[in-house]
Amino acid sequence: GSHRSVWPQMMRDATFRQYGEHGLHYCEVKEMANSKRAHALADGWAQHARRVVVPPGGLLLWNSRTLHTGWTGGPRLAQAVCLEPATRRPEAERFAKLRLAALGLPACHWAQAGMQHDMSIGAPGFFEPRGVDAQGGGGSLD
Repeated sequence: GSHRSVWPQMMRDATFRQYGEHGLHYCEVKEMANSKRAHALADGWAQHARRVVVPPGGLLLWNSRTLHTGWTGGPRLAQAVCLEPATRRPEAERFAKLRLAALGLPACHWAQAGMQHDMSIGAPGFFEPRGVDAQGGGGSLD
């Protein structure tokens, strides 16, 4: 199904609701508490998923509720566009995002955090072997 049917199924899951309550928004289908529903969603994805090939210089826009995954098989740049009030984004973070884009590195989904995508909250980043404390960040990032 489309994001109109899949997203609500995922958001009814107890594990994903708990993630949201703790400010975590990255959800993998395999982590769902309801393994039967997770397998059904994964099977549907495997049967109906399509790779979108975007030509150099092209632009692809999609709803973040659409099931999607990263691509590590070659050069490409994905930058999340997040509509948040500009007052929530320090100028230093804007420059950090511009730097990442200039280096061809993906940035995280939050406008107020200029960090590389694979260094997201809740997962150990390259520079921090102990991980990142989501509660110690001084507020919610949603």
